[in-house]
Amino acid sequence: MEAPSPADTEPLVDAKVPLVDVSAGAERELTPATLDAIVASLGFGRFQLVVVTLLSVQSAVAAVETALIGYLTPCACAAWGLGYGAQTTINAAVFVGQIAGSIALAPLADVVGRYPVVLASQLLLTLFGGLSAAAASFDQLVACRFAVGFAEGCSLVPLAQLAEFVPPSSRGAVLNCT
Repeated sequence: MEAPSPADTEPLVDAKVPLVDVSAGAERELTPATLDAIVASLGFGRFQLVVVTLLSVQSAVAAVETALIGYLTPCACAAWGLGYGAQTTINAAVFVGQIAGSIALAPLADVVGRYPVVLASQLLLTLFGGLSAAAASFDQLVACRFAVGFAEGCSLVPLAQLAEFVPPSSRGAVLNCT
């Protein structure tokens, strides 16, 4: 393997040389803008309000699904004549699914984008949440609840997405509200 030439290893912009704007005829020094500075300059408007609303609904749906565990498992086990061990299995399936979903979906969101992963997880959550209600056996219910947990594993991805769209001055308040 050949050693890289000096031209390949030199930075494109010399950090020691300031950037200069000469477009208006007068020279003035420019400083590179950070993402936070750009988002702050845009402010909090209609787009951010829509994003906050949609991602808040997503968080609420995930919270309802998690709270549903306490109601679903005793009813299902009573209907099928199952004991406490079956309740624990159903509950564990959701949380094991959340772990698997976190491990799989968060990195996937970094690769393919947050929006498609969040949308797919919401569709899965809706599908398998509905199939949980129609499960005809204990095994089907455990599989559906695992899939629900897997979809819930994506629940932190929208918060990262939300933080990118909200100006730094209101980011903490908005993230605490969702």
